[in-house]
Amino acid sequence: MKSLLRILTGLMLLVVIPIAIFAFFPKLAEWANQQPWIQTLYMFFIGIAAFALFSGLDLLNRVQVFKSYVGVADTEKENYWKQDFSSERLGFLRSAISALLLLALIMVLLVFNLMVLPKAPQGDWYLWSIKALGVAIAIGVIMILNGVLFLDKGKKVILGIHEKPLVGVPKAITWQDRLFQIRPSFLDAEVDLKEDFDGISELDNPPPPWFMFLFYGSIVFAGIYLVHYAVLKNGLNPTQEYLADDAARKAGAKIYLAKHEGNVDETNVTLQKDKGKLADAGQIFVQRCAACHGEKGEGKNGPNLTDAYWIHGNSIKEVFATIKNGVLEKGMVAWKDQISPPNMRAVASYVLSLQGSKPAGEKEPQGDKLEMKEKF
Repeated sequence: MKSLLRILTGLMLLVVIPIAIFAFFPKLAEWANQQPWIQTLYMFFIGIAAFALFSGLDLLNRVQVFKSYVGVADTEKENYWKQDFSSERLGFLRSAISALLLLALIMVLLVFNLMVLPKAPQGDWYLWSIKALGVAIAIGVIMILNGVLFLDKGKKVILGIHEKPLVGVPKAITWQDRLFQIRPSFLDAEVDLKEDFDGISELDNPPPPWFMFLFYGSIVFAGIYLVHYAVLKNGLNPTQEYLADDAARKAGAKIYLAKHEGNVDETNVTLQKDKGKLADAGQIFVQRCAACHGEKGEGKNGPNLTDAYWIHGNSIKEVFATIKNGVLEKGMVAWKDQISPPNMRAVASYVLSLQGSKPAGEKEPQGDKLEMKEKF
């Protein structure tokens, strides 16, 4: 029992090995992120290892209980379930809880590797691995609760230990027995294969009905799914679902941007590159700014906006702030109450687009020569 327990524990420890490899070899992790078969194999390995661990512990406990029970004298078997069985159950619980703590430790390592280490594998498969391990932990908790609450009756039935039937009481099978295929020991003779070995009888018990319901139900579901999606094409395939979701995301982004377009100031303004909005900004510039800067930005009373010389800065944020707040000491008004923030952004971008245009009648340079910070 101890040897098999070591094997099962080692099987779960192998789950950590790929994580350690991926953590120290990022190129290998990058390659694994692009291989679906690697991801599927790893998740399958986690599920098989967890199932083998808990089912192996439960099987070992059943064998241990059976060996302990058959070794008890007939006169003491009545007291077995009150005394000796408690110690056997305690041993099972200790092993199961140790396995559960081992799974929890591995899961903590996975999450730590994902959130802290810079070389952690990136991809949905890694997240699904953590989810699969979480399901394995949940299964372990359920098995432990079963061991605490239901082992007394369950072990008797599963091991086929005969109890003396009460005289005159009919041997009835409850609906729970039929649903979960828990066959009372008095029916063992009906399914005995007569292939006893070393005092152990082999029974030909059929699969539980609930399992068969799920099995046949999955076949029916697969047929309906195939006809609905592949034959009738009533639903969207994964590619179509992705395109529909992507279109909905883009539409939502447009609505959000349109709704918050007015939240523009000198701290968050960016260069406007839309040609249509720049053309509209050119009309605003002619109406509002041409009197001082000229229709083409060549400069009249105000400075030339087409050369490389600037007085108040040439970044989009600095030009936006100049338009918004004005320069009162030089006669430039503040336009913040007359032009909307989106239009001020467009006008500032239009001003920057005039760089190097060299219109006729350029005014002499004013200010300092500056390199352009934003480019179209």
